[in-house]
Amino acid sequence: MTNMHDLNEIESLCGYDQGTFASGKTVIILENGSVKYIDLNLEFPSMVTMNISGRATAMSVSNDFSILAIAIEDNKNAKISIFSLDASIEEEKTTYGAQYLPSEICISQAAEIVAGLSVLEEQVHVQTFDVKDGTRNCVGNIMTETDAKKWQLSFCPADEGVLCALGGNFAYLLRASSGDIENFSSIALQDVICHDWANDVNILFGSRLGYLHIYRETILLDVVNIKTLAENELKNSANLEIISVRSTSSKFTCQTNTGVILLFDSNSESGPQWNSCRTFIISDFELRPYHFLSFDFTNEILLYDCGNTLRTISIQNLSKSNSFSGDVVSFRHCVEVICIRANDKLIVTLDAKGYFAVFSKFTK
Repeated sequence: MTNMHDLNEIESLCGYDQGTFASGKTVIILENGSVKYIDLNLEFPSMVTMNISGRATAMSVSNDFSILAIAIEDNKNAKISIFSLDASIEEEKTTYGAQYLPSEICISQAAEIVAGLSVLEEQVHVQTFDVKDGTRNCVGNIMTETDAKKWQLSFCPADEGVLCALGGNFAYLLRASSGDIENFSSIALQDVICHDWANDVNILFGSRLGYLHIYRETILLDVVNIKTLAENELKNSANLEIISVRSTSSKFTCQTNTGVILLFDSNSESGPQWNSCRTFIISDFELRPYHFLSFDFTNEILLYDCGNTLRTISIQNLSKSNSFSGDVVSFRHCVEVICIRANDKLIVTLDAKGYFAVFSKFTK
């Protein structure tokens, strides 16, 4: 083998910014300003980089898997591009300019509105656009009570005029109408990391204390201790945190900082069915600041983030407790790469934690 680079020329790739299922069995990944996709239906899947002009900062796939929205910085100009997922994944439907570059975007339940959130110095700016023609529908600012740099944004499934913006220990409920975005209410929370809509009207928050808090607007409906739902897997876990949640019309899942994923049946009326818990233990989990979960169109395949790998698992036949690994979609080192070697067929990398990765030169 030959040495490809001097050690001081090696650039480390630290995990993934975001990953989600698109139509079919295609997975889309946001990584270091680029958007890539891989079709797992192919006999020899390969990672393809989308041809977008500029640096991508956020992306979102609609719940019906019909469109992909990407926030892009192009020559210091902010824009949002909409791509159709019904045909070719790179078929751009429309692009429209944004006043500020969004760090978070989301798409409404009916895939008719795109919202973007931008963190400014003293406030957070939110804007919504019509998907079809790019018309800027509503604009507003959140006068925040936190200096959080990481935010999450989501639409209420039952009302496309209502959004939830989570930043730090506050959730802001927003109403978009008549050209304006109004912060009509806020929820003071404790050590919350993530959120999603538990059903059509209730919001679910995951915390650093291992609890799921369920709210209807500002009213606390329930607090769920996940240790009681999976006692065998979590009873010895100290400082248990819920780092990611994902809810659909028929499934709910949450991920902990210990590498355990909990899966539940759910429905759009009552939300998660807590007595249906199944657990999945990730043996080689690497904790990072942010993790993500995504279901495919059938809600039977889960995409999850191990820290240094993206993997999929078919959940249809999972038993109550599972400890095997899923199928690897992609791998990236989470710490410094200290050595690279290659021959005419393979590239092998080694990072500071001792993880080896083997890549074929014949696939992207």
